[in-house]
Amino acid sequence: MAVTHPTLAAIDIGTHTVNVVIAHYFPEQQKFEVIGLASRDNLGMQQGYIVDLEKLSLSIQDAVQDAEDMANCDIHSAYVAIPSNGLQSDNVSGSCRVDGDYVSALDLAKAFEIAKTKCVQPNLYLVHALKLGVEIDSSEQWSEDPTGLSAKKITSHYHVMQMPISTMQNVEKVLKISNKEVEQTILSMVATSEAALRDSEKEHGVCLLDIGGSSIDVAIYIQGKLVHSQTIAMGGETVSKDIALKFNTSASEAEKLKCKHGCLDMGRIKPDQTVLFYELSASQATTRTRLELSEVMVARYNEMLEPVYQAIADILGELNCGIVYTGGASQVEGIEVFLKHFFGIKRVHKYAHPVNVTAQPNILLDLQRMSYSTVCGLLMYSQKHYGVSSLKDSILPKSTNSFIDRYIINPWGLFKQRFLNTF
Repeated sequence: MAVTHPTLAAIDIGTHTVNVVIAHYFPEQQKFEVIGLASRDNLGMQQGYIVDLEKLSLSIQDAVQDAEDMANCDIHSAYVAIPSNGLQSDNVSGSCRVDGDYVSALDLAKAFEIAKTKCVQPNLYLVHALKLGVEIDSSEQWSEDPTGLSAKKITSHYHVMQMPISTMQNVEKVLKISNKEVEQTILSMVATSEAALRDSEKEHGVCLLDIGGSSIDVAIYIQGKLVHSQTIAMGGETVSKDIALKFNTSASEAEKLKCKHGCLDMGRIKPDQTVLFYELSASQATTRTRLELSEVMVARYNEMLEPVYQAIADILGELNCGIVYTGGASQVEGIEVFLKHFFGIKRVHKYAHPVNVTAQPNILLDLQRMSYSTVCGLLMYSQKHYGVSSLKDSILPKSTNSFIDRYIINPWGLFKQRFLNTF
């Protein structure tokens, strides 16, 4: 009898693209083998927010269809990552007396409910409540799981991440239109962290810097825990707009200049280096120095990253593994030197594809692209936090029925608010 392995799907609803992967999971090796992947332009979002449900739904359906065709199977549920524009995060705690002589699950649940009342607001949806640790009778040493320990009082500490309810409702609507059941909704920065950061880095202190087209995501891990998360509503698009304005050129020309000639390390640029482009309504190309281009870019990157520096300046000394950067707008020459100087930190390196997410050679090169980092992280997150028991029925054999028939096999399931399962 052939050995079967759990199979699951991951969908990343990014600001500019929708990325999908379908993978087998091999528990004995803790490895994923991707058997299908696809990417489609996201025409239904602007600046990280959904503006057209139908267009976004079509992008999701098309990407899923492409991945299914490559994998030769149909998926009926998936783990889904969404952008964190509008994110509100904080570290909160809840204290309660232990009901008896020993800490029970009910005591932990009570402490969590008390902590939740300190942060949850009527217009916000609690997406993640990540446990930082449990303090027992004011001890300086925190416990990961104090169940069964003798105590009179416990204080549970959490990093909570909330999104506007309107955003989550729109996500729910678009996935309902797409007729895919959601295993879990995960913020993209949390998923990307799983793929981009190693456990040893998280333990010794590290910062994930995801510089995307419309936003910058920041996630800081210390002693293995997410202690700070932040989203800045500026990104590569903002840089391109500045270039277009300063050089009096179109958005497409500005994007080309940024990607092809942009540099954030002024020391690399020679005084005689020039760039060629077309100004608005001009029939002939114009020449400007590359130094002028870089000055515009450096000024904007400084402005975008200043709020990040202000928020994390006090804990930069604890980031023994430095900064790991990813995202489309981080693919600029000189970014590594720039980040080292800007944050005053020595250890900075680019995202590296996780070794336990692999594929056959014909699709491995595509899989290793930075744009698939979030869906790779979704695969890893699903195994690490939810196990594989719910993954075994996530696909069906390839159907010969029509597209509509295939997408109504399973009706839409309501969002699962599994707060206690997100610790």
